Amino acid sequence: AQDMVSSSSASAVALHGPTSSSDGSSSGRLRGCSVPPELARKLGLECAALTPAAATSVAARPAAPYLLRADGRWQLVVGSLTDGRGSPLHFSLDLSEQGLPPKQRRRLSEPPSAHSLFVALGRPAPGLRIVDATGGFGSDAMLMSKCFGAVVSVIERNPLVYAVLQEAAARAAPPGSPSVFGGPVLFGDASEILSGSPAASAVGAAWAPGDIDVVYLDPMFPRQKARKGMPDLPMQVLAECCEAVASAAGDAGPAESTTERRLLDAALRLARERVVVKRAADSPFFAGTKPASSLKGTTNRFDVYMPRGVAPASGKEAKTAVDPFDAIRAA
Repeated sequence: AQDMVSSSSASAVALHGPTSSSDGSSSGRLRGCSVPPELARKLGLECAALTPAAATSVAARPAAPYLLRADGRWQLVVGSLTDGRGSPLHFSLDLSEQGLPPKQRRRLSEPPSAHSLFVALGRPAPGLRIVDATGGFGSDAMLMSKCFGAVVSVIERNPLVYAVLQEAAARAAPPGSPSVFGGPVLFGDASEILSGSPAASAVGAAWAPGDIDVVYLDPMFPRQKARKGMPDLPMQVLAECCEAVASAAGDAGPAESTTERRLLDAALRLARERVVVKRAADSPFFAGTKPASSLKGTTNRFDVYMPRGVAPASGKEAKTAVDPFDAIRAA
């Protein structure tokens, strides 16, 4: 992901959310907004014109994260973050080769075997079909597609993050491809989409058994809480967006353990070869379930789960591997 600090046009519009109607349901209320109504409704966000004062002043802008449509693309503005001059921080995403930060370009240019994730995936040949069910800003999806040669479909449930990711992935896509990752970028609850519920058909993800080789999960909050020090800017923006949506949902959702169990079960039913879960090195097992094997680095760990009827991985994957972030930190 790439962060960018820039000024926005005074005629911009903003998507806030999620919002709720008087009956408690998700609402995409529109107020003279130039953003396509179907997008606001799809994401369950409220659309409103952004005043010139809110576009340039920290005090006048909305407190919660919001999407800003300016200069022909989405930007994320987060109330708790500034650009160092006290002005609103505008985060935009550019997934083209020229737009990637130098560190990420170097990471993508390394041989696949230099990455623990490649080993956790089973050292695959190009063409592996992967679903990244917790897309975020697409950094791992980029690694799996550009460095490992996989065809990656991405699911993101946060409406603010999805809008930025989907647009950036489409802009950087080669001709004939739905995204820079090779597969589509989908919006919705990963458990429902992976399980083949009506939500999957609604977003065009009616995968049949055998269609997907690997499901990859990188649950954000357990890993972020375990980290020491300040995470990089994209992760700060991602955390703020996730917290805002979680706060708006209140206590209406299921317990975290139930959510994790549903997601892991759905992933194991769909994946033909394995499910790979990224965790902090000292985090508990996802959904309280012991994996078939693990690769533990300095700060992160990849847990590998095998679908029923698939033989466990060989011992090569059980040993400690190089932390994929060590080279980036040292650069």
